[in-house]
Amino acid sequence: MFVFGKFMKTIGYCFLFLLIMHTCPALVYSQIQDATVRGQLTDPSGSALEDVQLTAVHEATQSVYRTRSGPDGEYAFLTLPPGTYRFEAETDGFKKYVQAGIRLSIRQSIRLDISMEPGAPDHEVFVYSKTAMVEPDAMNAGAVIGNRYINNLPFDNQNFLLLSLLLPGTAPSAQGSPGSVRGEFSININGAREDSNNFILDGVFNNDPKLNSAAINPPVDAIEEFEVLTSTYDAEFGRSGGGQVNIALKSGTNRFHGTAYEYFRNASLNARNYFSNPEDGKPRHQHNQFGLSLGGPIARDRTFFFADYEGRRIRKGITYLTNVPTEQERQGNFSQSIFPAPIDPFTQAP
Repeated sequence: MFVFGKFMKTIGYCFLFLLIMHTCPALVYSQIQDATVRGQLTDPSGSALEDVQLTAVHEATQSVYRTRSGPDGEYAFLTLPPGTYRFEAETDGFKKYVQAGIRLSIRQSIRLDISMEPGAPDHEVFVYSKTAMVEPDAMNAGAVIGNRYINNLPFDNQNFLLLSLLLPGTAPSAQGSPGSVRGEFSININGAREDSNNFILDGVFNNDPKLNSAAINPPVDAIEEFEVLTSTYDAEFGRSGGGQVNIALKSGTNRFHGTAYEYFRNASLNARNYFSNPEDGKPRHQHNQFGLSLGGPIARDRTFFFADYEGRRIRKGITYLTNVPTEQERQGNFSQSIFPAPIDPFTQAP
């Protein structure tokens, strides 16, 4: 009975934790990746429109965000997750305004001013835009590497960080530096050390405490996009004097989507090491990197899931060069050795 009671108590604690996580998502949701949209609503004469209902709809999940314009016609959406949106504005005496196809990247801040036309609310002015939006308030230097680049550009070992070399001011670790021999890949940004960068994964601190590189290196099929800030970034980041690498993972949508892949290489086309014995043949090199991802709806328009897995198997033989004792030296005879014989420190004799 005692064991059963402890088991039920543990189950109760787990249920309480899940309930809190489900009912209070704002406590655990980070805003460091959210996009911001601001603007002003006016009529054809340029006068501000007050108390206009504005709606932002995430096209992939149909999540709805609402706000209203103030006395000066200004409005703001401050916490919009990255994605493609449809914006709507409606009020009495004016046609409903709809603008679709607006893509918001990670931590992007844009301005969208809207001019509404007089008319019946059941009439609609529809605008479709796929052009890049202006960020008038952005002071940081850097760029967002979108999903199009992640999916279409080839890079070694499927390490997303290699794509950061597309940005000016980024370079791989110098040969012989700690970052070039530890871990998989590291970069220095604008001359800062490779261990001076800061990594954020879905708004969570993601630095390896030992190497100060990315602690979790997600598969590229799980990454929606990532941002690399090289200088003059906001004070919300801090901590590191190098660059800021901000990663946004994919999420589920109203449609099921997924991938399956395998990358491999072997020794068939490799050259033999010059210093190895010709009779030994080529050393073994078998590299398999495989994985899958799947996302979709649990409750349509409400709850979604996304999961991914990646495995890596590397089997290879390496040729090493070293000095080993000759047969005479193993018997204590150093008379034929290149270096002088060792001296007994007590007798000073060889």
